[in-house]
Amino acid sequence: MRDSRGGVLPSLGTLARTWPWITSVIAAAVVNAIVGTARHFDYRGIEGFSTTNYGWLAFTLVGGLVFAWRLARRPSWLGALVRPVIAAAVSYALCFVAVTTTGLIFLPDQSLAETLTTDAPGRSLPVAVLVLVFGCLAELIRPALARALHR
Repeated sequence: MRDSRGGVLPSLGTLARTWPWITSVIAAAVVNAIVGTARHFDYRGIEGFSTTNYGWLAFTLVGGLVFAWRLARRPSWLGALVRPVIAAAVSYALCFVAVTTTGLIFLPDQSLAETLTTDAPGRSLPVAVLVLVFGCLAELIRPALARALHR
């Protein structure tokens, strides 16, 4: 599948380089500091799991929004349909893996099945939906903004 510039749609390496790692980590750190402060930095058990999940939500939401913006380019009907889905899928996958890993660390007695069927998708799906909506908007706004700025 080719994008509007004639190149293949993003490879995994390109996706990894395009993800805003520093911005995402800063967002997660700020949220973890705020929620951690409110919870008196109790990072044990369910409190630690919940607090770090807020950080993962910030990491994947802020990162996903910037990622979707970076992926948006010149109009290409196929690319405009696929790129927001790619951004949402990457955000979903990162959040799912992070929440699952965090669950294994903070809640070792909880079954993996429960983490995989309730906690991880329950955090990942809302993030992915927001990133998908923003990605669709970015596909409309970014090319129009570029045209307006180049006049």
